[in-house]
Amino acid sequence: MKRIIPGMLLLIAVAVVAYVLWSNRKQMEASALLAEASVQRIPVTTYRIVPVEMTEVNRVSGRLEAENELMLTAPVQGRIARVSVKKGQPVRRGQVIATIDDELYREQYEVSRSAYQKLRKDLERFEIMAENEAITRQQLEGARLNLEQAEAKYLAAEKQLDETRIKSPIDGVINQLFVKEGGMLGPGVPVCEIVNAGQMKLNLRVTENLAGSLEAGQVVPVTIGLSGADSVSGVISFVSVKPDYASLYTVDISLPEMEASATAGKFATAYFTKRTKDSVTYVPAEAVLGLGGETLHVFRVQDSLARKVTVRSFDNVGNMTGLRGVSFNDEIIVTGNTIVRDGQLIIRK
Repeated sequence: MKRIIPGMLLLIAVAVVAYVLWSNRKQMEASALLAEASVQRIPVTTYRIVPVEMTEVNRVSGRLEAENELMLTAPVQGRIARVSVKKGQPVRRGQVIATIDDELYREQYEVSRSAYQKLRKDLERFEIMAENEAITRQQLEGARLNLEQAEAKYLAAEKQLDETRIKSPIDGVINQLFVKEGGMLGPGVPVCEIVNAGQMKLNLRVTENLAGSLEAGQVVPVTIGLSGADSVSGVISFVSVKPDYASLYTVDISLPEMEASATAGKFATAYFTKRTKDSVTYVPAEAVLGLGGETLHVFRVQDSLARKVTVRSFDNVGNMTGLRGVSFNDEIIVTGNTIVRDGQLIIRK
């Protein structure tokens, strides 16, 4: 009897352990089935693609500068005999800025002119002699060649003499003056900086996406100063076709209503309005998944199923992305798209 009791206790213990294990297994299976049933339909929000025209305003800032400003350099070499302007002085096109001592250039001019005039008279005599067959045709052609060479030297000397009077090529203001009387100048040495006082421009750097929507002649509103209290209309005069080292494009905006002397260096902001065509398919940006290029995709709803569709992005306007690969009336998953898979059942929130 004493031996039977321990054996029965052992059997009872084994039966209890087996029941507990069986019960736990059933509970785990039930939990798994419940979890599977709960994810069969993923709750999502969707967006149906419809034709829509959207507007985006891009603000780009920079500083104003003169439409025309140049560094005037000396065309010939020599000692400065006179400086005819002062820093800050307005000048007109053709006005003399400085004069170089012209003694040597005048002498060269007189010599070349005398030589030219002599050869021209000689050619007239040679032509008469050629008509009377007193000289050969070759001698006449030689006289003509000598005259042409003399004329070229004469015209060059005349130009150099004229260039001893350094003149302003534009209307403007002497912003910087680099020379003094008695100093020496050489070809290419700066004489002064002239700033056009009649028109301003705003030079900007913009992204490729924005540059592609701009063109010369387009009217752009511009505000002046940090407060933006003053507003004028500008006209795009130039859009570069090649980006700079920072992958940005140059845009010049002419401001004909403004005076350079009053506004040069001021801060200004241009407002570029970008409108999309209503024939383009746009979806919310958060609906697009992937790293870019061919790897982009969205989930399109088809018969309550999420279907993965490969797309390509070509534009961004605000929080909307233009896509190729989808069509109008497509229903696209916006939220919940990160947890669904291709063929997943969905339920709209």
